Amino acid sequence: MEHVSSIIVNRMISAELISESEADQYNYGVQILIEKIISYSVIFGLAILIHRFWEILVFVVSFSVLRKYTGGVHCRHFETCMLASTAVSVSGTIILPIVEKNILLYQGGAIMSIIIVIILGSINNPYIDWSDCEYKRAKRLARLIITLEASLLLLMIVLHLPINVRFYISYGIVVCAISMLLEIRKKGEWGLCQLYSGSSAISRLSTYSLVSLSETHAFHQRQTR
Repeated sequence: MEHVSSIIVNRMISAELISESEADQYNYGVQILIEKIISYSVIFGLAILIHRFWEILVFVVSFSVLRKYTGGVHCRHFETCMLASTAVSVSGTIILPIVEKNILLYQGGAIMSIIIVIILGSINNPYIDWSDCEYKRAKRLARLIITLEASLLLLMIVLHLPINVRFYISYGIVVCAISMLLEIRKKGEWGLCQLYSGSSAISRLSTYSLVSLSETHAFHQRQTR
């Protein structure tokens, strides 16, 4: 991916669309864009094949919007990221039949996940490297989004909407909560989560969606060369 993005950026420089001083930033952005296109193509291609396009779309939206601010565990490489993202997205179709037979288990897991996200807010990560100000903002927005998603789930229950729609929204919340707990466990921070200090530009560049688990790592690698 890095080779392809370098070719594109070099052509942009040759066409005088950008300056050489902006090359690293654009190279990073183009690489992310290519990775997103490939990952989403794989995820939604499989969703169409298994006739679960709309369900997986609901999950992707629910997860992506929330995870942008919750942070959590990250993959270091794009290939691992794409494999994990695809597996998580498609696995909901396997879990749903089990959930339909164990409604209390499903409701308990969803409620616990909502509480976890509200309490923790966000988990910083060396590959995100939020500044203190950005970290506080992420916590605030994560709690706002989880409140909105939880309210939407409650409204769906009141309106007696099908469980498959509710499930994919709550599944996104559960995956976010698990990702946060895994990152905390990896760092051994079961008390107050420590803040990483560093460049704020990196977090502003990242859109931080479902398939952005390895984005910031690529940028750090280039900066340390």
